[in-house]
Amino acid sequence: DGSWQPTFQDVTVALDPGHGGSSTGAQYNGIRESDLNLSIAREAADALRAHGIHVVLTRNGDEELSLYRRTALAAEAGADLFISIHCNASDTDPEAAGIYTAYHPDVRGSWSLADTLQGALVAATGAADTGSWSRPNLAVLRTAKMPAALVECGYMSTPEELERLLQPDYQKQLSLGIAQGILSYLGGADGGF
Repeated sequence: DGSWQPTFQDVTVALDPGHGGSSTGAQYNGIRESDLNLSIAREAADALRAHGIHVVLTRNGDEELSLYRRTALAAEAGADLFISIHCNASDTDPEAAGIYTAYHPDVRGSWSLADTLQGALVAATGAADTGSWSRPNLAVLRTAKMPAALVECGYMSTPEELERLLQPDYQKQLSLGIAQGILSYLGGADGGF
């Protein structure tokens, strides 16, 4: 019928749930950022696998990994993309809210990946769009050998946003936003969920 469906069988995506082990990341009300990151990453992995994409998680439990080990694992797996998943916190703005995505300005394809992820996440969640930012000092972006982005899914420091981040439905929206952004970047924008 002439319609061509892109296949992603030969694509490998590395998802990096930030923190882990004694590196808990932000902590509010007994909630550890490392646990939220892993939960969102696992759901995003499931959504991508449903589209035939090979997904590597840099950690699948509560283990500690150095920043350099994360991108090394992605390189060893032959990953085409690297996405690090985090939740944000602000010491200065008690009402900070929204999603932002960081990229390294010198890693080819990274700005486009970050921008596509940012758009898909905001569309999936309705969260405030705080943009795509160049963050050349972030080790996981600097050491990636493939297009890479770091997603900040929301502010744990803002009670309403933390409440939202804890909801399984909202985590699912975030994970589907991440998966949709990756599919769009790979050219499967019509794939959809």
